[in-house]
Amino acid sequence: MTTPRRRRGIALAATASVALLGLGAGCASAAPRVDRDDVIAETPLTTEERLAVGTALEGQGDLAAARREYRAVLDGPDARGADAAAAGLRAVVLTNLANTWVGEDRENACELYEEALAEDPGYGVAMNNLALVLVDAGAPREAVPLLVRAVAVDPANRPYYLASLATAYRSLGDPVAARKLLEEVIAGGVADGALVAEVESELATVDAQLAADQDAPRYRTE
Repeated sequence: MTTPRRRRGIALAATASVALLGLGAGCASAAPRVDRDDVIAETPLTTEERLAVGTALEGQGDLAAARREYRAVLDGPDARGADAAAAGLRAVVLTNLANTWVGEDRENACELYEEALAEDPGYGVAMNNLALVLVDAGAPREAVPLLVRAVAVDPANRPYYLASLATAYRSLGDPVAARKLLEEVIAGGVADGALVAEVESELATVDAQLAADQDAPRYRTE
């Protein structure tokens, strides 16, 4: 099961079915350390296995090796087809690849997210991750339509997209709208502890912004 990346978490993809979104980097980093050469020494890797190795390597911080695995998937037979399954796989892997560049080359990351969306225009995770990069780059207004669309097309990941949308609204100077979205996430009973922790942190930031801005509408609990 995949989760979209948040500010301090990266979405990776690796499941047995390639109907992927990704795992959080924290989850990957908790796994046993992977040595790529040991993994491939005995038998060639399948697409799913290569994605899993890429996920583990990224979680360990070996981004160059993770990128090689993702590129190998893109060059492999499963990603070469013209059908929807191949396009969906390319979208997932391009999104994973983009995630590895977010901290080093924001422009390259954005281009890869856009390539992913060209392959699968309905891939909500790529919309979310691109939107967060835009927020970090000081362009939250461009991020909002992407996140609104992600909520519409991918309800399974709605809590993540709402949390990202709250971050965008806070960056736009609308802490009231941001707080309402964050409370909706909490009220939905999210099971992902990492997301809950980030939402609570974001709530604290939003409340500080409300307190500091005497001209902002006050949030009402009733």
